[in-house]
Amino acid sequence: MFGSQSRQLKADIVDKARTARAERAMNKNHSAAITKVQSLCRRYLYIENLRKEVRSSIDEFTEKVAQPTAIEIFDKMRWLLFIFQRNADNTRLEKLCHRILSNMTVNDSPKLWYVTLAISNQYLASWLYQVKKLLHICCEQLAIIQINKKNELEAMQLYLTMLVTFSGTTSWKLMNSKVLANKNFRPVLEQICKQILLNLTNNDFFTNIKNFLWNNTRSGELKLSKISLSGIIVIIRRAFDTCSKNSKSLKQFMESIMAYPALLYHVKKLSPESLTEFRESHVLEIVLDEYVDGNKMSMLTTSLGGFYTFSLLGNLIQLSQYSDKSIVMYLLNYCHDQNSVKNSNATVHHPLFGWCSKSLATQFQDSVPLIGQQFQYLWSPTAVQLFFTDVFEKSDEVPSEAVALKKTNESSKKKKGLFGRVFSKSQIKGFILPSTKVKTDSELIKRVCSTCAMYNTALGTLPEMRTDILTEPLWKFIYILYQEEGPQIFHENGPSLSDAISLTTLFCNCCCHLITIVDDIEMYQENKPFTLDELVKMATLLNYMVFHAVWKLDVFTSSKATGAKHSYEYKQMINAGHMLLMVLYDRNCRRSFTPENHWIIKELNYSEFTAAINEGANRSYVLLRKIAHVIPREKRVDLFRKLVADDKKSLGIFANSSTGRPSYTYITINRNRLLEDGYEQLTQLPAEAIKRTIKVQFVNEQGLHEAGIDESGVFKEFLEETIKKAFDPGLNLFKVTCGDEPRLYPSPTSYIHDNHLSLFEFVGRMLGKAIYEGLVMEVPLALFFLNNVLGGQHSAFYSCIDELPSLDPELYKNLNYVKNYEDDVEDLGLTFSFDEDVLGKIVTHDLKYGGQTIPVTNENKLSYIHLMAHFRLRKQLKKQTAAFIKGFHSVITPQWLQVFSGPEFQLLIAGENTSISILDLKKHTKYLGGYHSKHRVIQWLWDVLKNDFKEEERCKFLKFVTSCSKPPLQGFSNLQPPFTIRYVETENEDGEGEDSCESVAWSKTILLSWLRYDNSTCATSKWSLQYSHIDNNHHWEAVVDAFAVDDPSLGAHLVTDIMVNGSPFTPSDT
Repeated sequence: MFGSQSRQLKADIVDKARTARAERAMNKNHSAAITKVQSLCRRYLYIENLRKEVRSSIDEFTEKVAQPTAIEIFDKMRWLLFIFQRNADNTRLEKLCHRILSNMTVNDSPKLWYVTLAISNQYLASWLYQVKKLLHICCEQLAIIQINKKNELEAMQLYLTMLVTFSGTTSWKLMNSKVLANKNFRPVLEQICKQILLNLTNNDFFTNIKNFLWNNTRSGELKLSKISLSGIIVIIRRAFDTCSKNSKSLKQFMESIMAYPALLYHVKKLSPESLTEFRESHVLEIVLDEYVDGNKMSMLTTSLGGFYTFSLLGNLIQLSQYSDKSIVMYLLNYCHDQNSVKNSNATVHHPLFGWCSKSLATQFQDSVPLIGQQFQYLWSPTAVQLFFTDVFEKSDEVPSEAVALKKTNESSKKKKGLFGRVFSKSQIKGFILPSTKVKTDSELIKRVCSTCAMYNTALGTLPEMRTDILTEPLWKFIYILYQEEGPQIFHENGPSLSDAISLTTLFCNCCCHLITIVDDIEMYQENKPFTLDELVKMATLLNYMVFHAVWKLDVFTSSKATGAKHSYEYKQMINAGHMLLMVLYDRNCRRSFTPENHWIIKELNYSEFTAAINEGANRSYVLLRKIAHVIPREKRVDLFRKLVADDKKSLGIFANSSTGRPSYTYITINRNRLLEDGYEQLTQLPAEAIKRTIKVQFVNEQGLHEAGIDESGVFKEFLEETIKKAFDPGLNLFKVTCGDEPRLYPSPTSYIHDNHLSLFEFVGRMLGKAIYEGLVMEVPLALFFLNNVLGGQHSAFYSCIDELPSLDPELYKNLNYVKNYEDDVEDLGLTFSFDEDVLGKIVTHDLKYGGQTIPVTNENKLSYIHLMAHFRLRKQLKKQTAAFIKGFHSVITPQWLQVFSGPEFQLLIAGENTSISILDLKKHTKYLGGYHSKHRVIQWLWDVLKNDFKEEERCKFLKFVTSCSKPPLQGFSNLQPPFTIRYVETENEDGEGEDSCESVAWSKTILLSWLRYDNSTCATSKWSLQYSHIDNNHHWEAVVDAFAVDDPSLGAHLVTDIMVNGSPFTPSDT
C-alpha cells in the first residue's frame, strides 16, 4: 500500500519537473523570437531609413551635380545597387546610366569616363563586380519592356546602349587616349569585357533577350527599329563569341536565339549588314561542330519541340547560305516525325506541314509564313546555282551574290568531274547533248545527289511548299544519264543506282506538282515548263522505269515472297516516278501529246501476263493497279469482260444453261412512271439480285399489261428509258456542261429532291447494271465526273483547272484574270473562300483550313485558283458523286475499272466513236426462222445499208435497233444482245404472201415486210425514212419509198412495219 503511494508521488514529481522544463524552454524560445523580431524590425527600419537616405542622396546628386566624375557615379551606383528595388528605383537607375553614358562621350576627360576605373588597381575588382551586376539588371529590365509607350521606348534604348557599350571596347574613348599611350592595358580591358559577357551568359542572358524579342513581336513582325535590332545582334554576337566553347551556354543560345521564329528573316529585312556580321562570327560552323554528335542534336530537338525545331531550321537555312545539308536533313526529318500524320478528326492543319497531330499555338501562327519564306531559300535561284552549278547550262552571267557565296563556301567550289564534262557541250532544241561518256562514280555526282536527298526530305516534311522547287535542270541531267548509261541505271543494284535515286526522286516529286499547276495554254502553246518533245521523252523513260520495277523486279511484292530485297530509297524513287508518270498519263488522256500507242510496252508478253493472272501472281495485280495502260486497251476490255463473266458464274448466272436455271426478279413498270416505279422496286434489292436477271412487265397508259415475253429485250428497254430519264437535265439530277461537247455531271442543286442522294445511288446502280450486262448507253458524262467515279490512286495530282471551262467559263475567265494580274492581287480583296447562293442565302465555304482569314496574294494565287476549281468540280458535288459511286460500285467492283482511264471508261459506257462497219455488223448478225446470209431480202438489206445509207443514216439505223448510235467497244462481236433477224410469214392487203424480216435485237422487234418484185432495180433505189406513230401499242411504221431507176412507172414500193417495245422516235431523232 505504502509502496504504491511512493511510486505515485515519484511520478508526480517527474511530471512537474518535465512541465517546468517545457515552460522554461518555451519562455526561452519566446524571448528569442521576440529578440529576432525586434532585430528584424530594427533591420527593416534601418534599411528603409538607409534606402530613404540613399535615394534622397541620389536624387540630390542627379539634380544638382551637372557633370559628376566617374568615382562619384561609381559611389552612387554602388549604393543604388545595394538597395535596388525594381519598381521603386527604375528611374534612379536610368538617371545614373544616362550620366555614365553622357560622360563616356566627353573627349579627353579620363576622370569622367566610367571605364577609367577599370585601369585602377584600387577600383578594378569592385568596379568589375558593379558592372556585372549593373548589366545583369539592364538585361532583366530589357526582358520585361514592351514598346508601347514613349518612356518605355527610351528605357529600352538606354538599357540596350548600356549593354552594347560595356560588352565591348569599341566605343571606349579610353582605348585611344594618352592615358594608355605607354601602357599595355588594351588586352586587359578586352579580357574584362569577356568576363562581363561570360557573367551575362551564365545568368540567363539569352533567355532575357528571347523574352525581349517576344514582348516586341506583333502579328509575326518584330516591332524594332533598325538601330535597336542592330544593337541586339551586336550583343548577341559578342556573347556567342565568348561562350561558344561552353556547351551549356551554346545550348541556351540555340534554344533562345536561333530557335526564335524568323529572327534572321527580320534581321535581313531591317538590318542586312547585321546578318553579314552575324555570319562572320562563324555561328554555323561552331553549331555544326558542337552538334555533329547525333545524341546532342536529339537532346536539343527534344527540348525544343516541333515548332521551335521548325523555327531553328528556318534560321539555320538562312544563316548557312546552303553550305551544309546534313543538319538540315536531320531537322527536317525531326519536324516530319513530330508533325506529319494522316488527316483525321484528331488532326489539325498546319500551313506548311499539312495535317499534324497538335494544333499550332496562336502566338506562333503569324510567324509561320515568314519561316516558310526562310525555307524558300533552299530552292531560290541562288541556292540552286550553288548546288547545281554544273547541272545548269553555262550562262554568260552568274548572280553576283552566288559568286560571292561560292568563293566562301568550300562545298560549292568548282570541281572537274561529271557535270563539268557533261555540260560543256552544245544545245539543240532545248536539249544538251553529251560530248563524252558519263561516269556515274564521280564524287561530284554524289555531292549533287546528296543535295537532292536533302530536297527530298524537304518535300516530305513540307508538303505545302512542294511547288517552289526548280526542276528543268534536273530533267536535262537525268535524261543525259539515261541516254549514256541506258535504262539499267535505274535498275541495277550498284553505285549507278544509288547515285541516281536521290536525283530522280527529287525530280519526280517536284514535277508532279509543277506540271499539275500548269494550264493547257502554258503546256501546249507556250511549252512551259517543258517542250512537248521533252514530255514525250519523259513519259517514255518513266513508263519503262516503273514497268521494269513492277514486272521485272516485282518490287511491290514482299521480300519474303520473292527473296529479293529492295532498299527503301529505291522504292521511294519508283513511287515518285509512278506518281509523275500518272500525272503525265492523265494529262495525255485529257489532251493527247504523245503518238498513238505510245504508252504500250511491247516487251510485255500478254500470254505470260494472263498466266500470271491465273496463277494469282502479285506482280500482275500490281501492274493492273498501277500501270494498266502498258497493256493494249482491247486486252484490258477483254479482261474486264472476263472478270464480269467470272462474277456471273460465281453467282450462278448463265446465258445458256442446261445444268440449272438462274433465279429471276420480276418487276411491274408503268410506262408513265418508269423512273419512279423502277426506283421503288429495285432500290431495296440487294446488289446480288441486281446482278441477276430482271424480268419486266410493262403496264400501258390504259393500265393494261402489254403482251410479250421478256427475253432480256424488255428489261434493256426499261434500262435505257430509265437511264435516259434520270440523266435528263430537266429532272435536275444532272446538268449539262458548257462548251462544244455538252457533257453530263451531277447537279449541285439536286437537293430540291428530298431523296436526291438515294436517286443518285439508284442511277449509279442502273448504269452499273448496263455495263455489267455489256449494254451500250448513249450517256455522255463529263470527264471530271468519270475520273471521280474511277477514283484512281493518282487522283491527288489531278488538275481540275483544265476541266473548269466546260463547266463554268465565266469563273475560268475570272481565275485567269487573277493568275495574270500584274499588280498586287491583295488589292482585289479575295480570300481562300467561296460564296454560294443557296436558296437566297449566302453560304461561305472555306477552300482550305481557315480560308476566310487567308488573303489571296501574289505568292499563293496559284493555290487559290486550283482550290477554287477543285471546289467547283469536286467538293461541291461530293455528296452526289459519293451516292452515285456507292450505287455503281455495288454492281461493278471498283478494282475492275482501275485498268481504264476516264476517256476509256466513257467508251465502255457509250461505245466507240468510230464509223459503223457494216461488214462487222453483218459478220456478227444471227438469223432465225429460215433467213440466212444469202437470202435475197438479207442481201438487199446489207446492200442498202452499205451503199445507199450515209454515215449519219447508219447511225440512226443503229440507234433504232440498239438504242445507241455508236458501235459497241471493239466491234459488234461485243453487242449485247447480238443483232438478230428472224423470218416471219405475213399477208398483204390482197391476201398475197410476203417475205418479212424480223430483227430481234431483244429490245426491239423489227418487222420488215418486203413486197415481191420482179424488178431487181429496187435494190439500187434511193431511200428515205419517215417514222410515224400509228397506235397506242407503241407500234411504228417506217415507210420506205423506192423509186425504180429503170422503170419509174412501176410504182413499186417497199413497206416496212416496225413493232417497237422501246420509246417512240420523234422527227428530231431521224
